[in-house]
Amino acid sequence: MSRLTYNPSYVCLYLNKETDLFYRENTLFLKYKDLYIDTFQRKISKLFPNIEFISNSNSLGFQEIQADSEVDFLFKIKEVLPNSQSGNEDWDEVCILYFQGLAPLLDLDLTEKIWQRHTKFLSQYSYSENLPDGIIPRILTREFIETLPKSIKHSVHEFFLKNINNYDVEIFFEHPDLRQYRLNLSPNDARSHILVKNIFDKSPDFPYSNLLPFIKDNSNLYRSSPSWIELELIRGCELKCTFCPRQYTDNTLDGSQFTINEVLDLKNKLSSLDSKYTICIGGMGEPLLHNDFEQIVKEIVSLHNLSELIIETSLAMHWDRLSNCIKSLNDSEKQKLTIIINLTTLKEERYKSIYGQKLLKEVLANVDLLTKILPIENVHVQILKILEVEDEVDSYFTFFEKKNINIIFQKYNSYAGSLEEKRVSDLTPLKREFCWHLARDLYIHANGDVAACKQVVNDPKIKSLGNIKTQTFEDIWNKSQAIFQESILGNHDKTGLPCLQCDEWYTFNS
Repeated sequence: MSRLTYNPSYVCLYLNKETDLFYRENTLFLKYKDLYIDTFQRKISKLFPNIEFISNSNSLGFQEIQADSEVDFLFKIKEVLPNSQSGNEDWDEVCILYFQGLAPLLDLDLTEKIWQRHTKFLSQYSYSENLPDGIIPRILTREFIETLPKSIKHSVHEFFLKNINNYDVEIFFEHPDLRQYRLNLSPNDARSHILVKNIFDKSPDFPYSNLLPFIKDNSNLYRSSPSWIELELIRGCELKCTFCPRQYTDNTLDGSQFTINEVLDLKNKLSSLDSKYTICIGGMGEPLLHNDFEQIVKEIVSLHNLSELIIETSLAMHWDRLSNCIKSLNDSEKQKLTIIINLTTLKEERYKSIYGQKLLKEVLANVDLLTKILPIENVHVQILKILEVEDEVDSYFTFFEKKNINIIFQKYNSYAGSLEEKRVSDLTPLKREFCWHLARDLYIHANGDVAACKQVVNDPKIKSLGNIKTQTFEDIWNKSQAIFQESILGNHDKTGLPCLQCDEWYTFNS
């Protein structure tokens, strides 16, 4: 019997709300939108002439199928798929090429390869684990779509990965493996668009094999803006935590803080950023000590491109200040707010030895109160992976899992060896790649100084990048570009920072 020859039925693009809005409104993207669409269609049509394009959005000019969710979109696609030609009751070849955004940098050779492997092995779901989105499609069969539940909490791909053993799967791999870079080459947001645009300008048919050298030679395009901004609202704390650098360094900055006007100025500077970012109010200060905490949170949470506002607190004191703040927020603002409670032990005497005060009962009471005024999924307790509490990890998890409270099992940070070593185990990867914190983070002291690296915030030999209270955001960010360039090239001894003594480089904040 001859092998059945067939093509995918449709090219299907599902855009989530954020991507759809970006495609409609972002002025930088709109200049390239038609070029991206034409190039994407041209490439696909080379492999599959006359194939139709379908999307859940009318922003692309494709045939539109309106849908309430991703799974609803796929169900509606299933209804318009043609009948099978195989004549085999046990195998349905009908499938789609599936994207979650435009793919102007689609690699035709690799797309043809994954299609050949999909048809050769009669796969129900074909995808790549190591290629960035936008290089090749995922291939979904009708058989796969029919297995989906009517409602899925996360994405369809996440559902698939959790149930991967239930399907005939083709996992496509191609060198180089760039998972470390967390790339998205579908221009679905400002950060990915900047990179895609510059590669596209070099060549719309830019081959994937040339991508890694391009990134290393143009690290400023990869590192276009921060995604994590740690703001030390106030320097100082009423506790004396044994894992905090404040206990081992000069504390002459204690008492320094951002004023309301300085926060408003910072907010104005951040409003110029096109990319999404997270702000974490933390650092070496308890944010609830700030007299204007409520007003400051209200200002920050209103930032247009803010993905999330994280507040790190001991929650040991000043409960009314946090409570009043949360009650003043509307529902959409509360959804952006995450509270992380620094709580490494549930034993009272141990809490006193680690934090310097006997306040465990107060903290636990405040945690319970917090879950009553903030969505419980936005409340997290954090336990450090340190020797002192190794014996109570299981009981800690049991205690908070019964309350349905999220738990962060946080890696211990010795600040490049400045603090006493307390790690239970060393999980540092054997191969030292570039530093994620140099790539994505910005650490702002309470006096406005921006640290070249959080790990050396107290090292007087390391100068700051500048002061955010007196300088432009762009000047400060660009000043650290040369440091990251050495990191991405693997020249860790040339960064001017204690990179070779640090084990935080592989951790990723946002």
